[in-house]
Amino acid sequence: MLGLKFRRQHVIDGFVVDFYCAELRVALEIDGEVHDRRETVEYDAARTNWLKARAIRVVRIRNEEVCQRRLETLIKDLFVVPPLRISGEGVRG
Repeated sequence: MLGLKFRRQHVIDGFVVDFYCAELRVALEIDGEVHDRRETVEYDAARTNWLKARAIRVVRIRNEEVCQRRLETLIKDLFVVPPLRISGEGVRG
């Protein structure tokens, strides 16, 4: 992604983050429904504060949003219109 390296399931002092870019000090978290539970929300907030205190920025993205972006990319790739032929190319008929 843009020449940056992300480590998957990276451990930071006992905490596992979904993706981590050491160069930017960014933790990317992909959150599903389990992160909507009250106890999980509280745990996530405490963990985010702990990471921020260590100068690690935390970015959270909903699982559904990731899937939607992948679907949109796939659809765009499927409906790419091939470039028009330039006049003078090909066989004359």
